[in-house]
Amino acid sequence: MQCPGCGVNLMSNMKECPKCHYIIGSSDGGTKYLIWRNQHEAEVEEKIKKAAEERQKEIEQELTAASSRVEINAKYMDVALTKLRASGAEGYYEYTVKSLVDEGGRTNTQKMMDTLNQMGLAGWKLVSSHTNELGKNALMVAGFGINATADETVLIFERFVKI
Repeated sequence: MQCPGCGVNLMSNMKECPKCHYIIGSSDGGTKYLIWRNQHEAEVEEKIKKAAEERQKEIEQELTAASSRVEINAKYMDVALTKLRASGAEGYYEYTVKSLVDEGGRTNTQKMMDTLNQMGLAGWKLVSSHTNELGKNALMVAGFGINATADETVLIFERFVKI
């Protein structure tokens, strides 16, 4: 038999789950179970928040590394621009990436619209987007599943740069 509260395997003679304190046979699991569930849900939310914060730190580190690569590639860019001009090209496409992390398991659509509008005003055009799943947690409550997923939406922009 499985606990209706947390899914732990129980022996048939058990009256209460040793993990979540669900009282077997009760309609809501009992007071101790409800307290455990609330604490567990808070822990799940905290784990999702930490995963999003860690991903944001990784993104910032990637951006720092990218800026140093830009400095290294500045000489390459000068050579490439000289070749483009010599070939008669009018310009080239430049790309940038923006990352938006879910807040509380939900996409902040206002933040996304603000980002899209700011980038549009700066001459950037959205060319692609995708979503990375940062983490998923599930909780079984009274036989019903509650899922909490944290995602990162990656927006890829381009603009034409005249030379």
